[in-house]
Amino acid sequence: MKYVLLFALALMASSSSYAQDSGGTGHSPQFGVFLGRTLPHGISVNDDIFTQWGVRYSQPMGKSDKGGGGIFADLSLISGNGSSVHWAGAALDASMQAAVETLIVCVGLGVDFTEYSSDKTTQKFVVGEHFIGGVMSRLGESTLLRFDMKFNANPGTTVFFGLGVVFEFNGSSGGGT
Repeated sequence: MKYVLLFALALMASSSSYAQDSGGTGHSPQFGVFLGRTLPHGISVNDDIFTQWGVRYSQPMGKSDKGGGGIFADLSLISGNGSSVHWAGAALDASMQAAVETLIVCVGLGVDFTEYSSDKTTQKFVVGEHFIGGVMSRLGESTLLRFDMKFNANPGTTVFFGLGVVFEFNGSSGGGT
């Protein structure tokens, strides 16, 4: 799992194909931290709700449209513990952001790399998939508040509700303001 994460991070950081075209209203790379609750099913005998926290890096791919929308490659790291579940994982996804009035709507699909243990099983490594949807609201020129809902398949079926702060590296993207 370490090599997959290192490869993905190196690819996103070094690729010149992600460079912004000056003809559009380009987006900036984003970094965020988040905290939330996971509702598991099929992970443990008790299926207790547990807390997770994590970090996310989003790299723009190409130029954005005039309304501030664009496509991003995202890398997330997440960790959490419940009464009977110990969870650590990484996710790679492709997401789209679109400005709607004063909000920025985000949707994406991706793959999860999860290492977990529970009262039902010893430590396991599982590759799964997810759908993510979210809404961001601008707090300042380069700071946003983000609410996410992430539906995972494997291990078990989980839904994550998270709230976090996102920082844009090069100031305002022009979307949602």
